[in-house]
Amino acid sequence: MATLAAVASRAQGRETRERLIQAATKSFIQFGYEPTSLNAVAKAAGVTRQALLHYFPSKSELLAAVLDQAERDFREHGWESETANVGFAEGLVAILERNRQEAGLSSLYAVAVVAGVHEGGALHDFVRERERRVHRDMKAAVEHEQAAGRLRTDMDADTLATALRAVFNGLVIHGLLEPDANVSAPLADVLRALTP
Repeated sequence: MATLAAVASRAQGRETRERLIQAATKSFIQFGYEPTSLNAVAKAAGVTRQALLHYFPSKSELLAAVLDQAERDFREHGWESETANVGFAEGLVAILERNRQEAGLSSLYAVAVVAGVHEGGALHDFVRERERRVHRDMKAAVEHEQAAGRLRTDMDADTLATALRAVFNGLVIHGLLEPDANVSAPLADVLRALTP
């Protein structure tokens, strides 16, 4: 049985970890991933660099934790609230708009993807697992829409999910590079073209 001190220590550890993730999120978005030092994150969280390294041995592991937390928040409060009472197409457009409004997080994910491409890199497993999960979710949504007659069935669900993700991700990048560009309209047009 855990002692009261051990329970308190674990709770304090969770609180410190959450504080570090919050400080890193704010710093990475405000100043950029590369320019932000671990010392700056530690200072913003009110801990020493050594304490930060206890929880996150590298900056890339801290970035993975920031993105993991952002995705958990989105899954908890995002997709359902963004797509409540709207269809698949409208939901994807709403999510694209949300990504545009949260350009800081989108740009951090782009950094992670570039770093994660390299086999064995600290972000590789995180990015690969997230991409696989997103693809499974998209494929399931496409299958549901095809079964309901709301998406073309002359392409298999896996191919269509891959194509939609490519369009979506490309528009996210385009929106980061051209903040004034209308990225929602092209996605809506593609989705209309895929409607029987």
